[in-house]
Amino acid sequence: MDALQRVKDATLEETEKAKKMKEEAEEKENMEETEKAAGAHLVVAALITTVTFTAGITIPGGFQSGDDSHPGSAVLMGSAAFRAFVVSNGLSMLSSTCAVLIHLFVPTLREIDHRQNFLVAAWLMILLAMGAMVLAFVTGVICCVSTFLTSCHFFLYNWLIFLPSPLSHIWKSLEILGLTCFTFKIRF
Repeated sequence: MDALQRVKDATLEETEKAKKMKEEAEEKENMEETEKAAGAHLVVAALITTVTFTAGITIPGGFQSGDDSHPGSAVLMGSAAFRAFVVSNGLSMLSSTCAVLIHLFVPTLREIDHRQNFLVAAWLMILLAMGAMVLAFVTGVICCVSTFLTSCHFFLYNWLIFLPSPLSHIWKSLEILGLTCFTFKIRF
């Protein structure tokens, strides 16, 4: 009887070891996949940061020359579309930079759950940056090409109608993370 109990215990112990090894292998595989995705997300966030920085430096319409009353200021500064461009470009720059910083911070975390939570937050920031970047592009085009204003309004209107559906999940996730949602009122 005692020998039978020892065999049972040994079998149970081997089963637990095999189960633990399987879980560790799955965890390692999951970690490798997460690191690959994080690398791709970091590249995207860095590219968005670069594009929005460049768009902020070379603003639509250019700058006033030295002979004007306010040399160096934006030509289209009084335009509502230009103000929308500045806000959306700034939002894109801010959220993509935050995503890059989160990605730089993630390797310092030891627990996988914490890493994944931060990577989800970075992914949401990247999605926000992408949406704001598209909005900055559209408002920049509206600033510079006012003759095509009607077609740009059509594009912008359709984009704003269909965008809130996928973004509603992002807004809810940001609220769960304790971040507040901002709404911008843009008048053309």
